[in-house]
Amino acid sequence: MADNHVGRTAVRKAYDENTVRKAMNLNKPISNKNQEIQSESYLRKMDELRIHNQHIFRFRIAHTKYICLFFFLFLLQIIGIFFFGKGFLLTRNVLDDINTTQPYENNMNYEFKKSVILIIDALRFDFVTPMEDSNKPYHNRLTVLDEYFKDNKSFLYKFLSDPPTTTLQRLKGLTTGSLPTFIDAGSNFNGDLIEEDNIIKQLFMNEKNIRFVGDDTWKSLFSPYMSEHSEYYESLNVFDLETVDNGVKKYFQQHLPNDDWDVLIGHMLGVDHVGHKHGPDHEEMSKKLQEMDSFIRNDILPQIDDDTVLYIFGDHGMDHTGNHGGDSKDEIDTTLFVYSPRFSQMAETDADKNDKVIFEDGYQVVNQIDFIPTFSMFMNIPIPFNNLGWPISNFTTSRGYQQAIAQIDNYNHVAETIDLKHQAVLAQYLKNGEFLKYQQYFLKECQRQWAEFDMNFIILGMVLVVFSLILFVIITKLIPSIVLGQIVHEFVPSIFIMSAICAVSFYSVFQILGQFWFLNDSIVVVLFGISVGILLGSFIPIFDRYNLKWMFSKVLEDTSDYWSRVGIVVMILHFLVFTSNSFTIWEDKIVSFLITTIGILTFYEFAFIPKRQSTTALFTNSESMALASNMDIDDEDDSESNEESSNEDEAKSSSIFSKNTYMENTKERIKSLRSFSILKNKRFKTTISKSQIEEDLEERQEKRDVLPLGRFARILGSIYSLILILTTRFASLITICREEQGAQCKPTFINENNYSLAALCGLWLVAWLLPFIVRSYYNMSLSYQAAAPIWINGIMKVTLMIIASYWTLNYFEMNSQQLNLVLWNKLSDYLDLNLVEMVKFNIVRVLCLLCLILLNLCFAFGPICIKLDLKNTDLISLNGTILGYNNVYGSQYFLLVINFLLVVILFNKPLGIISIALMTIQILAFLEIINLLKLKENVVGPICLALIGYQHFFTTGHQATIPSVQWDIGFMINKTLTFPFTHIAILINTFGPFIIIAISTALLTLWRQPPKILKPQTLLSRIVSNTGILIIYNTVLCLSNLIFVTHFRRHLMVWKIFCPRFLFSCMSLLIIDLVVIFITIAFGSGRVIRQVDNIFWN
Repeated sequence: MADNHVGRTAVRKAYDENTVRKAMNLNKPISNKNQEIQSESYLRKMDELRIHNQHIFRFRIAHTKYICLFFFLFLLQIIGIFFFGKGFLLTRNVLDDINTTQPYENNMNYEFKKSVILIIDALRFDFVTPMEDSNKPYHNRLTVLDEYFKDNKSFLYKFLSDPPTTTLQRLKGLTTGSLPTFIDAGSNFNGDLIEEDNIIKQLFMNEKNIRFVGDDTWKSLFSPYMSEHSEYYESLNVFDLETVDNGVKKYFQQHLPNDDWDVLIGHMLGVDHVGHKHGPDHEEMSKKLQEMDSFIRNDILPQIDDDTVLYIFGDHGMDHTGNHGGDSKDEIDTTLFVYSPRFSQMAETDADKNDKVIFEDGYQVVNQIDFIPTFSMFMNIPIPFNNLGWPISNFTTSRGYQQAIAQIDNYNHVAETIDLKHQAVLAQYLKNGEFLKYQQYFLKECQRQWAEFDMNFIILGMVLVVFSLILFVIITKLIPSIVLGQIVHEFVPSIFIMSAICAVSFYSVFQILGQFWFLNDSIVVVLFGISVGILLGSFIPIFDRYNLKWMFSKVLEDTSDYWSRVGIVVMILHFLVFTSNSFTIWEDKIVSFLITTIGILTFYEFAFIPKRQSTTALFTNSESMALASNMDIDDEDDSESNEESSNEDEAKSSSIFSKNTYMENTKERIKSLRSFSILKNKRFKTTISKSQIEEDLEERQEKRDVLPLGRFARILGSIYSLILILTTRFASLITICREEQGAQCKPTFINENNYSLAALCGLWLVAWLLPFIVRSYYNMSLSYQAAAPIWINGIMKVTLMIIASYWTLNYFEMNSQQLNLVLWNKLSDYLDLNLVEMVKFNIVRVLCLLCLILLNLCFAFGPICIKLDLKNTDLISLNGTILGYNNVYGSQYFLLVINFLLVVILFNKPLGIISIALMTIQILAFLEIINLLKLKENVVGPICLALIGYQHFFTTGHQATIPSVQWDIGFMINKTLTFPFTHIAILINTFGPFIIIAISTALLTLWRQPPKILKPQTLLSRIVSNTGILIIYNTVLCLSNLIFVTHFRRHLMVWKIFCPRFLFSCMSLLIIDLVVIFITIAFGSGRVIRQVDNIFWN
């Protein structure tokens, strides 16, 4: 049997060697020696594969730990911001009491059985008053109100609204008589049922039938009290100019002549939507105001009888761009028109000392909260309990003033918001019958009391943000990347355990004592415990290795070079911007100036300082790698590394020798470091393996490629610097102005320019030119291979053309009437506006799906941007070149940037798209500058990218103000408000530049980075370092805002300038944190590094 087995084996062997090889025309047989060599080679490759898999496993573990570490630090920042906001963002004292006091008799000159209220959203006062010699489209169009006023048939008032001038908050003020605070403006998308006493609830409790038609905001606020026959329309789709208004007109025409209601309310949105879509200075505004004039003149006024009073007013005004939300004069000046046929027979009455009579421009001025007591007494219902308004003097008797002051005095004693000192003053006013002075004094004191800040929470929040900044600096800048790769495994379990212990301990103390320090809420106590646990869990591993003296010396070392100091100076200057309201309002110009300055410095570096020997700031000496006391070389790791290196090819022997020599020299240097004072503490012990020293050798070899650059490289660098300067200048021409900037700022980001033919041509130019420019940068590194043409010349170009087509359709839709006249009324035969609207929605939905999901899946699983170029086809000596090898990481990662770039472009207006295109060119030029100057690990790189993000926040039509929020972008996906799509669209539009910069920061490390120079874990740690600097920069700006908004908390401009900027800085910081953690580090960097390493590991 054994002989037969041997025979069969021999036959099979002969068959394999002779027949098969003969069939393949391979005449030379394989010798036993060659078989042994192949077997050894196979075993060696298997060992290498095993080692590679171990490295990948370690990389995955470190990658996960970095994500967890950054998430814990993000959690610390969000808790700090929450505590600060809890102490700084004011809330008013709202009571749930309901006023049940019966109205006084003879409190008004007239009493009405029915009321009609017509709210024309954003009805600015100058829209209804005559303006001689004015050619503005919003002047002298709605004239009926002033005509009736001058004929003594009505009263026309300048109606002053209280900021924030957003619709939901104004409706709260118009129905409760109270003053919503600034932070209430953030809930404009989230209206809940008003629980406090209000006129709608009082009408319902007094069995009045209330019918409503119009803005669906009323449904969320008052729906239980409204008639079931009320009709509500979507309010936030600013592209729709007709639906709500047509619904209100139809409803009024049907129900106004009937007697089945006591109060009829209509809320029209056309004027407001024209302002948002076109701005006030547009022909559509003229058309809409004339439509309002006709409706009021023909359909409403003739239907008002002697038992009915008509109110027509606006909830707020609008600024020159058509937006609102702030406290500029145009935003707070609105209109109140009160009419009844009985007013024409009004008898003259004696003046009362409690009459509040203020005139401005020939018209009496009243506050919006004064409407509530006036309306209540007209309808003979109790004044809402929280009301602070004063009845309008033209209609009120002395009994009416007594009723009003009784309600305010009752609220004063129940709320207990005024201290005894001020109560004595109020009592004296009450005793003397000076009711108006009582109301004015009490209103002023309420406003002051509601501006009381909780300094405990403010200081606690600032302290936590400061500690988060310190941790980011230590972890991402001071600790060398090699050592950080080791101790990151200690950070995560330490933080998790300490957070759990502190949270449980603090909560237990709170449950036992009922109070923990000044914290009186269980959730706040748990959050405080978590933050303390994060701090303890982070500092324990740090101080187990390092001391404060070492940290201080490391800071001096890392800031000792030229470019690091440039970056720090820029950071300090941006920090100091918020010390003054004058600097804050001009932040857009300051940011552009700082970017231009960096561009000029880089140009000067290339053109005039060609002999600078080194500009690197990180890893400037090898001792920074061995940063602990009593550092020993791990013999076990040495032996393992030597065993692995013994299996390499003989061709690599020279490099192994150099590395071994370097190891011996490094050991001697480490021994000499034992005398250094920082390393005397024997508690600090770190093991340095041979692989880590090899990584340091790789870094040193990389650092040898430093300036002086060749002449061609310096010319190229100068060109990139000029590109950075010029694109910064061009982008700064796109401006949106704040009211405080006055005539010194000329806005260009206005609807007239955004929807112009020139902007449309610019979009098509961007669609053609931007892919070409990106492709040119890829071609310079021979990276325009494989996936790159598909992404850049295919997907990117086609998507930009589709977006340009979207805005082209929008141009035809918005200018259909003018174009129809030009084309002899034939455009309507070929262009169906309903079809255009449907096509636009589908374009946005398809592109969202493509860019957010499909392209990112293709990025994750698709090919990388390299190609094997064969020089000849000789089978004996096959030679080839890997095209794109030197930029394999950067070219692949930039495809992810393109994905999100297209999403941001999709949700921007035409001028914003041009700005984002310029931003892309800035980023690519700056990456080349960083590569030429060898500044990949320098702080100036992330800082300049952060400045680019801030510049394009401004140049895409935004300011740190509520009116600059582009609400209309939220309705590009759907015609109605749809969570979360509407909200996501607005977030992308507002914070899109920051999202792009947060993703692009990894390119500082990956751009022009060939494989096998740095190990995967080293690459990841450098990406963590650069993204950490970006977060540090934004944390510094956030901290600056926290400090100075607290310092200026009594400043006249705190709610107009400093508070909006503080809110913006907090939101931008948190969004950058999330993008860095989950997209840049977790998804993009990890995927690209593993993908490239799987190809080039051997």
